[in-house]
Amino acid sequence: MGGSVVAPARVKGLRPEWLPEGEAFWAVRQAGLLTPTFGDQLTRAEVLFMEVFEALGERAEWIPKTRAAKTADFYWTSGDGRPWDIKSPSLDGWATMTVKQQYRRIARRISDDALAKKNVLIDLGDQPLTCDLARELTLFNTRRHNDPDYHIAKLIVFTHSRLQVIELA
Repeated sequence: MGGSVVAPARVKGLRPEWLPEGEAFWAVRQAGLLTPTFGDQLTRAEVLFMEVFEALGERAEWIPKTRAAKTADFYWTSGDGRPWDIKSPSLDGWATMTVKQQYRRIARRISDDALAKKNVLIDLGDQPLTCDLARELTLFNTRRHNDPDYHIAKLIVFTHSRLQVIELA
């Protein structure tokens, strides 16, 4: 990979595997995970999430990706054993967004796959989960009252290395 190093936040649409650190860097980080990934190449966001998740004492088993059907990302083996999907919304400009804008960004990420993925974990990294945003998230299913197939069963927000359960209305 030649050329100058570009800060990831300044390049829109840049795939996580193409960040200046390079694919090999993230492959080494992924290889250090306790979670078996069955040969799948995780994204930068997935590797970062799993590193912190495992550091908290949580354990998972990666669900191999298939082209045939959408699957969740991992079985939470130290938790409820169910399949969970990690959603990492873009955090560019997060601090200056309104709560409604933050909610819409998260809701779009969940809605993309809600038909097939019912347990969702939102990774906010070091961004805070405010009371107002948590309240908005409780209404996710309620706002989809006309389309119950797109309801989710469970929602957890991962922020500041903590898991916050969102009680869906």
